Amino acid sequence: MERDKKARRLRVLLKHETIALVPNGFNSDSSSSTAILRLTCQGLLKQDFDGKLVPDLAQSWSVSDDLRRYTFQLRKGLKFHNGNACNAHKVAWNFTRLFNGGTDSLLTRDYQDIEAVNVLSEHELEFVLKRPNSAFLPNLAWRTYIVDDTYDQPCGTGPLRLQTWQRGSHVLLSRFEGYQGVHAAPDVDEVRLEFAPGIEQRVARIRQGDIDIVESVPSSAAEALAAEGLLHSALTASKHRSVMYFNCKKGALTTPKVRLALAHAINREALMHTVTGGTGEVVDGMLAASDPAFVATPTIAYDPDRARQLLKEAGVSSEHVFRMVTTNTAPFSQVAEQVGKDLRAIGLTVQFAGYDDPPWWPYMYLRGGWDICLQGTPARPHLDTLLVRELHSQGGFNAGGYACAEMDSLIDAVRGEVDAQKRQQAYARIQHKVQVELPFFSLFAMDNMVGWSPRVTGFTPHPSGGIDLSGVQIRDANVSPSSFTTEGERR
Repeated sequence: MERDKKARRLRVLLKHETIALVPNGFNSDSSSSTAILRLTCQGLLKQDFDGKLVPDLAQSWSVSDDLRRYTFQLRKGLKFHNGNACNAHKVAWNFTRLFNGGTDSLLTRDYQDIEAVNVLSEHELEFVLKRPNSAFLPNLAWRTYIVDDTYDQPCGTGPLRLQTWQRGSHVLLSRFEGYQGVHAAPDVDEVRLEFAPGIEQRVARIRQGDIDIVESVPSSAAEALAAEGLLHSALTASKHRSVMYFNCKKGALTTPKVRLALAHAINREALMHTVTGGTGEVVDGMLAASDPAFVATPTIAYDPDRARQLLKEAGVSSEHVFRMVTTNTAPFSQVAEQVGKDLRAIGLTVQFAGYDDPPWWPYMYLRGGWDICLQGTPARPHLDTLLVRELHSQGGFNAGGYACAEMDSLIDAVRGEVDAQKRQQAYARIQHKVQVELPFFSLFAMDNMVGWSPRVTGFTPHPSGGIDLSGVQIRDANVSPSSFTTEGERR
């Protein structure tokens, strides 16, 4: 049952519902699940508001000179939501469970270099890797949750615990008094999370005045909402790429020449302005230019005539039907409309279908039998995580079925490279290869915009693009919009 209505309740609006809340599970490896799981579960590390790795369940850690041994000292007195102790034995159990066949998780690829997890004492454990792995610590701070032995709910150590989940309506979380962490818990009794995939839906809920924090604020409405005193908005530091994926294992798009033709057909500059109002950036290559691992590669320019010529050379005509799919979560219906126009303009026949999320993620995206897929890709904790998941032939997010032995070898080799210059050279080679073979084509990138109401104080946009409620407080529910200022609300 829900708690007393007089409880101090924070109301959060997410883009879409989740299909599952099983920590570290395949179905929970999504942005919506992540937003909820980060509130209920902790990891050994976390990313702070400056983008740095800081302790979470761990109070400190050390790394051996050969970069293969990672030792963590845990906070004492840690408790799960059910009252059970969270200690080094339980942390080790969470990692061994990933590899014992008892859980379906994408983390098995992220942590494939773990050779052993040794419990040194009640509050200390050691990870031994087969080789150095520069992504190991960033992955620990991303989507790796330490939980008790439960499969049907997130029983973690986080500042909030699961109270109810009414599918199609909301998730209600309540305050956990036993929380320990580097950041203060939100000073609220409850957090109610609801979902609105469409731009109009989000704006309507904001105007009703019954939402406190919005995961994704429509950029087209942000200025007006702020002027009316309804919502303050700010961009996060995390770039979300909009990407066109190709079916590389079946049909006409198995040929790189055809994939290149489709890439030449897309007017990305016009698309970016239409969708973002000019606040985004066209992505020339695999990564956004602001990414630390970005390498300049030859630009694939908007060139419809070149696109038609390549299609003619490949023997592709209007008789070929390309099935294009995407999620109905904004702004992808708008992206699909513009991309469809560009492809039809070069003589292609395109059939489009949009899907609610879920089941868009993970089932339609990963198993939908499409030719072209339009998908949003949030920032990964490390470039290795992106490569292993999206480009490796065994990658869990490699939805288009791209398979290349040379690419697999490059990805497998670079994750163990300790020389920074050699690692960057390998990343450059991979990015050039992607631009030639085009298993996917990056369209544009944009910062996520989050918003919070006048009655919320202490909220800071997180650089990951997700929702972090650390230190958040709520004012009296009857606060007047006139008291809202657009400055000074951030910590």
